[in-house]
Amino acid sequence: MNKATICIGSNAPDACKKVSDALEWIKAELQGSISHGPYPTEPFGHGASDAPYCNAVVTGTTCLTIESLTRLFKDYEAANGRKHGSSFPDRIAIDIDLVVWNGTVMRPADYNAPYFTEGARHLPDL
Repeated sequence: MNKATICIGSNAPDACKKVSDALEWIKAELQGSISHGPYPTEPFGHGASDAPYCNAVVTGTTCLTIESLTRLFKDYEAANGRKHGSSFPDRIAIDIDLVVWNGTVMRPADYNAPYFTEGARHLPDL
């Protein structure tokens, strides 16, 4: 089994609903999942819009490979309004990122960002 820690975010007008829906979907995909969120966060990072975000962090185990899990997330994003390369990049319908995989930080910028650390501090072993 592989252990995955995921960050979910949105700054769409219905951000908390989108994050809640994605969180429930991911929890059904991961065994033994635990989560924190959704919770509000301020925009963060270069190029971030002024729109407030809603985020969640979830951790659990899966039999999937890293490639299969990442593809599952990108398919979910696309099916739920995410438009990569959109002409309106300041609004993110839903973003799902694999931040930690089997103890290895895959996305250091996310791992150290307030939108991730806020949720991760409420979870064990992070």
